[in-house]
Amino acid sequence: MIEVILITGLFLNFIIAHLVGRNGKNRRIGYETAFFVSFFLSPIIGLLLVLSSKELSNEELDIINQKELQKKETSSSLSNVLFYGFLILIFGAIVIILLNR
Repeated sequence: MIEVILITGLFLNFIIAHLVGRNGKNRRIGYETAFFVSFFLSPIIGLLLVLSSKELSNEELDIINQKELQKKETSSSLSNVLFYGFLILIFGAIVIILLNR
């Protein structure tokens, strides 16, 4: 029972951290930093950091969007690597928990 609660809590924490990270995408803090702070420390701390971070100007957003398009054309993005890495971690934890029963 406690395993189910733990896995559900991790999954919800991941979803909330992803949402906070998406809010940080258009700010100086960026998606990755906002996601990691939200996931490992607290979503509340991550949200406070995102809200206190300065918003990017339209010119800076255009430059970032152009760089992201170039990255997508040449390689996989970091967010995809983080997402699939997290899924592997969660499924590995589920397998370990089920095998120890």
